[in-house]
Amino acid sequence: MGRGFLKGTISMDIQASIGSVYELLSNHAELSKINNTVVKVKMRSERPESAVNEETMYLNGKTYKCMVKHLFEAPSVHTYTVIGGDAKGSSVVQRLEEIPDGTRVNMSIDWKVSLFGFRSKGILSDYTALLNDVKLQLEF
Repeated sequence: MGRGFLKGTISMDIQASIGSVYELLSNHAELSKINNTVVKVKMRSERPESAVNEETMYLNGKTYKCMVKHLFEAPSVHTYTVIGGDAKGSSVVQRLEEIPDGTRVNMSIDWKVSLFGFRSKGILSDYTALLNDVKLQLEF
């Protein structure tokens, strides 16, 4: 079965400070407590500007075991790239900007999927659900 990339973008406004939104989105161990997209995180290496984790993610009904490299440009950009494992080559870029009522998150997703994965759009739905859970966590 061939492989290709699912490319998509999601944008969401969150009524919270850019710092608190960035802090939660860039910490996958904390995200795993509020959403089931990130199932398990094991820190391998951490520096102020980057981290490498072993992560188990659940997207579109499929479990991905991955080695993930995170790059931090606080508080405006968080990029993570799958450098090994099931979805090697996939990446997500989260760009945050201050708006009058809080923070706008623009998420660009390039996820490696089966070319015949007809339900692959569910990956975008799962990332949208993740942002909704971040919104609920920070707004209430």
